[in-house]
Amino acid sequence: MYKSSGAKGGSRSHNLPATVTTGSVVLENLPGTGTWTLTRVQDGEIVTGSGSTYTVTGLMPGTWTYTVTTESGCTSGPSAAVTIVMGQDIPGAPVVGTITQPTCNVSTGSVFLSGLPASGSWTLTRQPDGATYLGSGTSTTLTGIPPGTYTFTVTSASGCNSTPSQSVTFDTQPSIPTPPVPGAITHPTCDLPTGSVVINGLPATGTWTLTRFPGSIIINASGTTFTVNGLNPGSYNFTVTNAGGCTSAVSADVVINAQPGPFPTLVIHNPDPVCAPGTADLTRPPVTAGSTPNLTFTYWRDVQVAVPLNTPSAAPEGTYYIRGTIPGGCSAVSPVTVTTYRQPTANAGTDQELTFVFTTTLDAVVPDENSTGTWSVLEGTGTFADPDNPKTTVTDLSQGDNLLLWTVSNSVCPPATDELLITVKKITIPSLITPDMDLKNDYFYLSGLEVLGKVELTVFDRRGALVFENLDYDNLWHGTNYNGEPLPDDIYFYVIKAENGLSFSGYLYIRR
Repeated sequence: MYKSSGAKGGSRSHNLPATVTTGSVVLENLPGTGTWTLTRVQDGEIVTGSGSTYTVTGLMPGTWTYTVTTESGCTSGPSAAVTIVMGQDIPGAPVVGTITQPTCNVSTGSVFLSGLPASGSWTLTRQPDGATYLGSGTSTTLTGIPPGTYTFTVTSASGCNSTPSQSVTFDTQPSIPTPPVPGAITHPTCDLPTGSVVINGLPATGTWTLTRFPGSIIINASGTTFTVNGLNPGSYNFTVTNAGGCTSAVSADVVINAQPGPFPTLVIHNPDPVCAPGTADLTRPPVTAGSTPNLTFTYWRDVQVAVPLNTPSAAPEGTYYIRGTIPGGCSAVSPVTVTTYRQPTANAGTDQELTFVFTTTLDAVVPDENSTGTWSVLEGTGTFADPDNPKTTVTDLSQGDNLLLWTVSNSVCPPATDELLITVKKITIPSLITPDMDLKNDYFYLSGLEVLGKVELTVFDRRGALVFENLDYDNLWHGTNYNGEPLPDDIYFYVIKAENGLSFSGYLYIRR
């Protein structure tokens, strides 16, 4: 068994002088031959050596024991306890509190330290540069510390030194960007009421914030150059804030001029429609009547006035743009539309054939949206309920042929016409029937009976006696009396009354 010097079989305490912060102990009875390994039980720190005695130095205050392992690998039990006692006047290490890093406007940092000696004055020493601070009290704030990593020790009034504090690192001061540099300025033009400016000298890395004054309008972007658009006439300045949060000084003034003027008044009248495939002359004075005098007119196919209209005096159907420019250079642009009408067509409908009817409904094809139609009478007679309605009713037709005319016009192209023939036939009433049932002229057949509606037929002999009557005649009477018996050959008198108010009478000869 080895032992600590002067402590055979028991523990020994060592008080440290005020100016010493670590202790030592002499260990005896170590293996006299070969190499041994000394292990401190509490923290596992090892020392390799030889000889029967060894002095351990740099022991912090506390209680320590040791084991020794021989060269052959055998390990002893622990030694007697060795207690290192801190001297009463040795201060503890300063305690690091709030750390304030350098800012955009302050190049140094500060740190709050506590746990300093409560009585007397003390001296703080900053390592590694050795700067010192004098003071008193249990805490203090150290300012003006340049970027770097430091520890702090405190020396009490009695001259005892503490162990170092934990490390404190102060960052490098964030970089302050240079003021933005205004570059090319584009002023308002006749066509654009706002200007723009190219801003150079912006931070090369990270995202920055450009602030425009007045108004504190901000723009977030990246890159060393940026174009600010939409600037109304006036004076502006800019600052830039980099990704680290530091803001530059104000840039030089950027002055945006007022928009030039005056602006012309451009009045456009669309030309009258033309008949397809005709063209319109856009250069005629009536098209731009009412505009500012002495304008120079140019003609274009697009509102951007990029594609010229090469034939403005013969412009086909479509929408174009006229630009009027005053001598000072400002101009106005307005659209003009050329409209063409198709050659109209007229279709009066299908010819009609009526039997003893003098009224009918017409059925002409409706004209296109740019055209109107009108009925008139060429031959015969007719009265139209609405001469401009293609589906109107016509009355007072004449028996025979009535030739009507349907005229369609759009007031631009030549009118189109179409004729409609309405033939009104009379009702055919036979004067002789031969009811021998040989399928020839056997019945009293009224041609056109269907147009009369319900018809009453009465038949009288030559003496005036009623021999036959049918109140809803059906064209099937073949010379019989009430009882269906054949009437003798003779001359008879008939009366026909139609539901529509028409009536007919005459003589009929029956011959068998």
